Amino acid sequence: VQQATFTSSLPFDRHLGTSGIEVEGYTGADADYLSAQRQSVGDDYFRTLGIPLLEGRTFDARDTADSTPVVIVDETFAQRYFPGRNIVGQEMAFGNSPPPTGHPWIRIVGVVSRANLSGLEGRDGWPFVYLPFNQQPSQGFSLVVRSPRMEADVVAEMRAKVRAIDSTLPLYATGSLAGSLDAMLGNRRALMFLLSVFALLAIALAAVGLYGVLNYDVAQRTREIGIRGAIGATRGQIVAMILRQGLARALAGLIVGLAGAFFFTRLLKNMLFEISATDPVSYGGVALLLLVVALLASWLPARRAAKVDPIVALRCE
Repeated sequence: VQQATFTSSLPFDRHLGTSGIEVEGYTGADADYLSAQRQSVGDDYFRTLGIPLLEGRTFDARDTADSTPVVIVDETFAQRYFPGRNIVGQEMAFGNSPPPTGHPWIRIVGVVSRANLSGLEGRDGWPFVYLPFNQQPSQGFSLVVRSPRMEADVVAEMRAKVRAIDSTLPLYATGSLAGSLDAMLGNRRALMFLLSVFALLAIALAAVGLYGVLNYDVAQRTREIGIRGAIGATRGQIVAMILRQGLARALAGLIVGLAGAFFFTRLLKNMLFEISATDPVSYGGVALLLLVVALLASWLPARRAAKVDPIVALRCE
């Protein structure tokens, strides 16, 4: 075990506590309705989970039940309530009003990097406030362990150690944080897999339909192509003409399709992470694919028709 700590709520727990807060000196329009997610953690919590400390200090042995109440906040909290200011040493309180007379404000002693502990959906949500477990204990707690060893081996030895301390003490809901994340994202991944399959089918149908329409259009123009060849048009000129006309139609369709996609993909933005609903690479990739299909759909039959003898083409009905 490289690091170990404990916490009132595990990362990705859907029941992370949320409290109203009061921030001393904050005068924004929403000052009466401030909220933050709160979590009681052990001294080595941030080192164990790999959350960087940005300012101030982490919790340590000086933060006891009898010492001055302290908290550590994340960078979202700092940027929202103290933009451009030093937040260490500032004070806050829980509840949407200043603390009663005789109750001290809670001092902010550190700022840590933003961590998506409430899941991917919470990445732009409430700020986080961390309290020292010694000052804000909970009835139960979760032990968090960092180890390079296999999960099953570590859990088995942890069970043995716990039984040696107290044979009646339960150790339950064991697992890895990666496993918790996979479980949280299971339904979303299944939905996105189905959407991806349907999207690929839609692209395939669009490509086949585009090829069929343009191929039929060129076949219907065999007589026209023969006339052009009879009055002196070269094969290269005929192919270039067909390509220009086919690509013009494809571009018109792409413009309409991209406008519709731009409008409807906004409905998917809550399912997307690390990519925008109007990602230019995705739009450009699909547009390029359909243009290539349109190019092939026009070039193959045009090339074939351009090789037909003009006399044969003129006799074609």
